[in-house]
Amino acid sequence: MNADTLVNEKYCYITSKESSSEVFEEIGKILFEEGLVTEEFSEQIKIREKDFPTALDISPIFSDVSGIAIPHTESEYVKTQKVIPIKLNVPFKMRNMIDPSSEVEVNFMFMILNNDSSGQSNILAKIMSGITSSDKKVLKEIADINNSNDVYKFAKKVLESGEND
Repeated sequence: MNADTLVNEKYCYITSKESSSEVFEEIGKILFEEGLVTEEFSEQIKIREKDFPTALDISPIFSDVSGIAIPHTESEYVKTQKVIPIKLNVPFKMRNMIDPSSEVEVNFMFMILNNDSSGQSNILAKIMSGITSSDKKVLKEIADINNSNDVYKFAKKVLESGEND
């Protein structure tokens, strides 16, 4: 799947929620109302995040760029294949996917919706590749995002960078 298929401007969000749990509730409710996920999605993504953290520390690559989280849950709670980009107006800490005993401050999420369990790692790899191969200038744009169109353009740039690897 390419960036044009995975990200849709209609499903790009900005939130002022102050925790991952609150973001999962807010966005999960919207996605359920849109018919993209099941009613259990919000609760299941919280459970999975607790067991398998998804915050990615970008500081080893770019020391002054906040982390990014890539939350997802099992395919049975999802009805489509999409990446839902979410700008966090209030950065907060989430557990590090590489070292779950540490926390990373995140200011952006790429929430994966994938109803095909065999393709989950492909989408995750594409996002991670896009983040690590993006120019620092692109990642610093997160701070200037203030509308859903900017969220869309940023997410598309990152995903397209992941396709070029």
